[in-house]
Amino acid sequence: MSLSLVLAVLVLTDIGPPPPECVKDEQCVLSTFGGCCRDCCPVVRAAPKGKDERAPCKTMRCASNDCSDVTCSSPAPNLEDYRAACVRRRCEAVLKNPPPAPDAGTWKPHGHKR
Repeated sequence: MSLSLVLAVLVLTDIGPPPPECVKDEQCVLSTFGGCCRDCCPVVRAAPKGKDERAPCKTMRCASNDCSDVTCSSPAPNLEDYRAACVRRRCEAVLKNPPPAPDAGTWKPHGHKR
């Protein structure tokens, strides 16, 4: 085994999971920040309270987006339709009233008679 392969294995095994963003919902807030190189279509996201989402943007160079001819797949989301939640130790924007699953409540077993 070569020395570089041994070093690569050692480095990769020392990398643990990312630190948790949260452990409870109150540690998260809703955000409409679209990222440093902003996408044309608005989104609702959640981020940890106190995190400066714009900090990495100071060192990035982005091409300017011309959004005049872009058609978004859905209308701009309303922040009031969402809540910030801690899901699996990550902040997520969760719909307060999600749409029902397709055909919810209409399942019937096939070939089973009562």
